[in-house]
Amino acid sequence: MIPIIDCQREGRSSDIYVGLGLSALGPVARAALVDANYFLIGRMQDEKSLRETQNTLVLPPGAAAILPGLPPGDFLFRGPRWPDATLARIYANVLPPLRQDIQYDTLPYTASRSLREMPHVLRALQKAKEAHKAARLIPGQAGHARVSDTARRFLSSACDMIGLPAAYIFAAMGNVSSYTQAAVRKELETEELVVFGKLRIERTNHLLLEVTADGYRAAGKPPRPLGGKGSPPHCVPMRWIQEVGTQRGYQHSIIEFKVPGTMQAADNAWFNESFRDLHLIEFVHTCYTNLPDKIRAAFASKLPIEQFSIIAGQKSLLKKIDLFLRSELGMVPYSNRISFEVVTPYFEAFLKGRLR
Repeated sequence: MIPIIDCQREGRSSDIYVGLGLSALGPVARAALVDANYFLIGRMQDEKSLRETQNTLVLPPGAAAILPGLPPGDFLFRGPRWPDATLARIYANVLPPLRQDIQYDTLPYTASRSLREMPHVLRALQKAKEAHKAARLIPGQAGHARVSDTARRFLSSACDMIGLPAAYIFAAMGNVSSYTQAAVRKELETEELVVFGKLRIERTNHLLLEVTADGYRAAGKPPRPLGGKGSPPHCVPMRWIQEVGTQRGYQHSIIEFKVPGTMQAADNAWFNESFRDLHLIEFVHTCYTNLPDKIRAAFASKLPIEQFSIIAGQKSLLKKIDLFLRSELGMVPYSNRISFEVVTPYFEAFLKGRLR
């Protein structure tokens, strides 16, 4: 599965959607599923695939039992804007069967070629992509004219107030009604200038955000990416944790720390020179099925790990993660070296450092 994982990462870095069709989920490496943004899962019957679907989509207990009975066209769907799996249906025209008198090896086909062998196609793609983005940002056209003054003010503030929830940015702008806030969010999402996502921290929902590359261009400011993978409810807390590591005096506070000699990366790492006082951190928003692989890789490496922390927004989620890890084979030797924390103190320390 390594070539597929590399293809997913290359597509993400080049803004190209990569689709992966599978007949079963059971044999698939979890790293490939963790990097996926959209899931469309149809009828499956084998026990291993049902269990993997249950863990990947974070379904309620026993919910995967509906998969063997799904009719053609019905699927379980989950995406960045649908954090919970939902039942979906695809309507498609049924094509007539192929003529049986045509031999398969007589059908015409075009041999596949790498884009590197066609530089003129690469240049055309890049030119079209740049023209598309430029057209969205020219004043008087889509992407600029349809954005209100309030939305522009919010966008400009969001470029400077990296990591702060939307409520704090609106508060800094003055008295903005809840109706106007919802309209601003819809405008910026429609024009793909800002990506929003909700994170529940204990009993409070926070609307987190990340300004896109188009958003920085529209605001006329240099891009300042959050770092990390995934949607704002995952990337923004990683930014909080990174800044708290700096506040606590660590010489290095890193997002997406690659564990040497493995394919795994920790969400955050704090350490001093020569990896002294190494503290690896994983933040969990919804999916935690990849944690055993990350934990095994970290402790199997030669790194002098002082602490391994798992952080989430709610205690109830941490309890689920703890039970899940205890049920996984090979996790017992590491149980006393793993700590569980709610993200609240990290969020408060980040706010204190930003708003003082």
